[in-house]
Amino acid sequence: MIVEGYEVEVTKVEDKFMVSVPELPGCTVQVDERKDAKNAIREMIGLYLTELASKRPKHKNDDGPKSQVRKRDSRMKK
Repeated sequence: MIVEGYEVEVTKVEDKFMVSVPELPGCTVQVDERKDAKNAIREMIGLYLTELASKRPKHKNDDGPKSQVRKRDSRMKK
């Protein structure tokens, strides 16, 4: 099954289903019924990616965005 562009594996373990995304280590959820697998893993993928993004190093930019203002050409009319 494909969810949010990721291949998802569903494995029955006793009376539950383990749903995981091999491409995202640790992105796993357990559900009681197979019909709940797609929604549960979609939510887990969102949480996983949000957490991953929050741990990404931020770029240091002390001056804020750089201005795109060009110097006025002295030949231009005032």
